[in-house]
Amino acid sequence: MPSATTMTFPPLPLNIGVDKIKNLLDNLKSRELLLKQVSGQFEQKYQCSLEQFETKIDNLELPEHPCWEESIEWRNAIEQTQQIQLIWSILKWLTDLLRQF
Repeated sequence: MPSATTMTFPPLPLNIGVDKIKNLLDNLKSRELLLKQVSGQFEQKYQCSLEQFETKIDNLELPEHPCWEESIEWRNAIEQTQQIQLIWSILKWLTDLLRQF
């Protein structure tokens, strides 16, 4: 397997550069903050984690409606946050790599 110093990469598309990737990183962080606020609002409202909340719904300690819909929104916010963190780390790695050239 060739080392990183001998590997060659295809060029980025002409309209993509480090500045555009940095803008994407900034936009992802803004979106992540918004999604964390959504999750935080649910945590404050119900004083528990999503897993505890879903257990309470399953055990009929909370009404299925509207709690089930809120659990879906809450879970989506958490999962989207995780996806954003993954994409952010890949783009950050790419940016760091591009700055070496």
